[in-house]
Amino acid sequence: MPWGHGAGCDFVREACLVKNGTVTTVPDYGRGYFCSDSSERGCSPSQFYKMGCNLMDYSVYLDSSNPPERFRYFDKASLGGMKQVDYCPVFGSVYRSNAHELDCRDPENDGIGFYGEQYGENSTCYESSSGTGRCYESACDVPNRKLRVRVNLEWKTCDYDFQKIDVEADALDATLKSVITCPRLSSVCPNLFCLNNCAGRGVCDWDNQNANGTIAPVCKCFDPEDTSVACSESLPLDGKYIQDESGLLNNARKKFFDPLVAVFTDNPNEWETESWVWASALLVIFLLLMLCVCSTFWPKKKDKGRGAQRSDEYKTPSRGSPRRGPPSPRRGPPRSAEFSRGSPSRGPSRDFDYPPRRQRRGEYYE
Repeated sequence: MPWGHGAGCDFVREACLVKNGTVTTVPDYGRGYFCSDSSERGCSPSQFYKMGCNLMDYSVYLDSSNPPERFRYFDKASLGGMKQVDYCPVFGSVYRSNAHELDCRDPENDGIGFYGEQYGENSTCYESSSGTGRCYESACDVPNRKLRVRVNLEWKTCDYDFQKIDVEADALDATLKSVITCPRLSSVCPNLFCLNNCAGRGVCDWDNQNANGTIAPVCKCFDPEDTSVACSESLPLDGKYIQDESGLLNNARKKFFDPLVAVFTDNPNEWETESWVWASALLVIFLLLMLCVCSTFWPKKKDKGRGAQRSDEYKTPSRGSPRRGPPSPRRGPPRSAEFSRGSPSRGPSRDFDYPPRRQRRGEYYE
């Protein structure tokens, strides 16, 4: 349901509530959408739910400020609706624990009542003199642009917005007498007035009159040749909407490696930027590979001085030349085959003679 559909330009341009002295009222262009009393109960703007007025006092909430000056509609500065709707109070407060219990379209909500209510798929909420919204079966009359409502098994007609319809008392049905108010017809049956909102390809002429003088809003299409009810014949041909399939071309999508294949198959004069990038990358890779291959044939340098120094360090001194370094400890003779762990002497064999050694002061010779 479009918010404010058919409510007029004042619904957008003017304030949602009008303050007359100390009394705040709802103007005609805001009826069915706004409210001015927190105890008031009516119907949601979609006319599907029973709802209460969500007027609140911001002074009773912690860490909350009053509505801004331009959004104050009451003498008490802290009163207002929700911030999302410019602090305008609307019928959006649930007065039961489960909101689905207030849905007129739910047949399970049909219980014992005293106002002849009917819950079902085609039921609509109506303001009632009983103090809250009431649910009744409804139907939109397309040829006559009327709203039909079934009350006490009898169909009645809503000829215009906010028309009053009496609900007579019925002792057999335990129905009490009340008065219901017809909702805004453009809210309950929006397609009766400029179908589909002229599909966005025209404007709705709400002042149009039929031959008999009755108001019958119609679409004025932007395309003068479009005479359809909802301007549906003048579709914008912008690529998404087409007249026939002649404009559908099977253009192949360029794949990732297509520019690489073009390097080997196409003339360089026909290469695109991507192909030149691939060719440059291949040239760099080729040069790097050639550099690696050539580096394996390069001669390796030998460090002769360092090798000679190492050979001198490990050269065995000859007889008669002094040994470098401190004297080594005396070594014993190598163990012979006769020396074993099992021999009782635990020493070398008696038949083995040590070789003679001569010793000088600070020098050892073999």
